[in-house]
Amino acid sequence: SLLLLQFLLLVTYEWGLNWRSIPLLKNLLIAAMWFVQLHLIPALAGASGLLYLPFFLFYLALSIQVDIEDIEVDAGKIKTFAGLIGKENAGYIVLFLLTFFSFLIGLPWVWIMIALIVLQREFKLPKKSYDGLLLLLGLYFLLR
Repeated sequence: SLLLLQFLLLVTYEWGLNWRSIPLLKNLLIAAMWFVQLHLIPALAGASGLLYLPFFLFYLALSIQVDIEDIEVDAGKIKTFAGLIGKENAGYIVLFLLTFFSFLIGLPWVWIMIALIVLQREFKLPKKSYDGLLLLLGLYFLLR
C-alpha cells in the first residue's frame, strides 16, 4: 500500500495535480517518501533496526535545504517553503532540524550545531553541499 501511495503521487503529478506547488506539503512528502523507501519498507521486510522516526527530520531538513539552494531558480515559478519564509529563516529551521536529529540519535549535537552555524555564517557553501551529510552520516553508522 505504501508503494501504491507513492505511485498515486507520481501519477497525479504527471496528470497535472501539482502538489509540489503547496509549499510545506512538498517538503513533507519528499521526506516521507525517503523515510518510507529507506526505513519503513526495509523494516516491514524484517530490518526493524532501520525503523527510526528521527530520520524523517533529517530528510525534511535536506528537503528544505534544497529549496534554499534553488530559491533563485524557483522565484516566480513555484512557491516553496524557503521562498515564503526567506532564505535566512529557512536556514535556521534546517539548523534546528539537523541539531535536533543529532540529539535524538545520540550524536554530539552541540558540536554539530556549532559547526553548522559557523559553516552557514562564514562560508558560501556550494550547491548540493548538504549531500555530504548523507555520506558522513552513512560513514558514522558504518564505522560505529
